[in-house]
This record gives sequence, structure tokens and C-alpha cells, in this order.
Amino acid sequence: MKKTILGHVDCPLCDKIAQVKEDKNGNAYLFCPDCTAQVLTHGGEKDKLLRARMRPVTDTVPLPTVTDTVPLPLPTVPTVTDTVPLPIPEKPKKAGWLTPLVGADK
Repeated sequence: MKKTILGHVDCPLCDKIAQVKEDKNGNAYLFCPDCTAQVLTHGGEKDKLLRARMRPVTDTVPLPTVTDTVPLPLPTVPTVTDTVPLPIPEKPKKAGWLTPLVGADK
């Protein structure tokens, strides 16, 4: 399950923008995608301090809405009206074990 980003703070290690997310217990933690640092808060006062320092995510991308849908035409399959059966090739006859000896003089 992908975790939603609550906000952003400056990374304490690389000074780039880090993400603030929630763990499974609802505690905020910091993750920096550049240096892959993680800072866990384990709840309490540290959780409140991290949430106070973060810049909340306010940009939301609206989902496209579908107003009218026109069904696409089904692809047509070409039909063959005049079919000619292909000739079946004949199987070659098997030669016996005497054919090299007897058939050599023919």
C-alpha cells in the first residue's frame, strides 16, 4: 500500500526536501528520497514537533472526469466466401531395408 505524503521538511542530512508520511500506527516520520534517510518519531511530543515543522501538501491534482463516452466501432473480420481447399501433399513411401540392395540396379 502506498503511503500518502502529509508534507515536506528539509532533510537533516542532505538539506534537500524530504517527505513526511505516517506509519501504520499513525505516527509521523520523515523520509528523504535523495539520501534515503528515515527519521522515526514513535509518537508523543516528537510527532507533534515534526508535524509543526512540516509544510503541508496543498496541491491536489484533479482527476479527469468523463462526460460523454462514445462506443468505438467493433473491428470487422473479413469473411471469405469462395474458399478453395488446399491440396494435401502425399506422404513419401517408406523404403524397406532391402531397397538399397535391390533398388541399386534400377
